[in-house]
Amino acid sequence: MFNSNETNQRALASSFRLIAVSFFLLFAAASLAKTPDGSTPSEETVCSGLQGAAFGLCNAYCEAQDCDVHARPSCERLLANFRRITGMPSFPCDNVCGDGTIGPGEDCDPPGSVCADQSTCTPECTCPEPLCGNGMVDPGEACDPTAPVSICPCLQDCTCETIGPLCCDCGTDGGCIDVVGTAGCPTGCEPAAAGTVCSDFIGACVEEMSVCCACEGPSCFQGVNPDECLIANCTPSSPGFNCTDSGGCVGIGPAP
Repeated sequence: MFNSNETNQRALASSFRLIAVSFFLLFAAASLAKTPDGSTPSEETVCSGLQGAAFGLCNAYCEAQDCDVHARPSCERLLANFRRITGMPSFPCDNVCGDGTIGPGEDCDPPGSVCADQSTCTPECTCPEPLCGNGMVDPGEACDPTAPVSICPCLQDCTCETIGPLCCDCGTDGGCIDVVGTAGCPTGCEPAAAGTVCSDFIGACVEEMSVCCACEGPSCFQGVNPDECLIANCTPSSPGFNCTDSGGCVGIGPAP
C-alpha cells in the first residue's frame, strides 16, 4: 500500500498531466478555429516580418481577431499600442489608401497614379467609371462625341454610326475606296459627298448614275457605275447614254 505522501505525489502528477493535455487541446483548437476572414491563425503569415511585441500585437489584430475585416473595440487599443511601439501608422493587414499598395476594395494606389485605362486614380483609390461625353474614349466605348479626334462618326451613346457605302477620296495618287461599316475613311482620305461611289475607272468618287455598258456582240446593259462595265469586259459610255434594244448605247436622255 502507498503511504499518504506517495498518494499525494501521484495525484499531483496526474493533475499536471491533465493540465498539460488540456492546454494542448486548447492550443490545437485555437489553431484550427476559423477566424472572421475564414482562415485559421496558423494559415496566415501577414505578421511574419515582425518580431517581439510588434509580432504579438499584429498576430492578435490581424490573425486572431481579424480586425481588418471585423472591427471591435479591442482593435483600437491594439492599433494604438502597435503605433507606439513601431511608429508604423497601420498593421500589415490594414487596407490604407495612399500606401502605394493596391489592397482589397481598391482599383489603384496611390491617388494620382495612372489606372489601367489611362484615367487618373481618385483620392479614394478608385478608377473613374467610363463616362460617355467626357472627351476621351474610355474602356467599352468605341468613340466619344466630344473628343477632339474620332475614328468614326460618333453617336451620343459613344458608339460609331454605321455608315456606307461611303466613298473616300484619297487624292490624285490614291484614287478612292468605298467604306461600309463604322471605321470611316482611313488616314489620308476624305469622305466625299453623300450618294457618291468610288469609280476605279475614273479614279475618283462619282455620283451614282445610269451608265451604258457597251459590250461585244454588239450588246449592252445599263449600270450605275463605270466599274460595272469594266468588270464585264465592256466599255462604259458617257453619262446620259442608254442601252437600246438593238444592243447599242445612244444618248437619248435619262435611263428609263
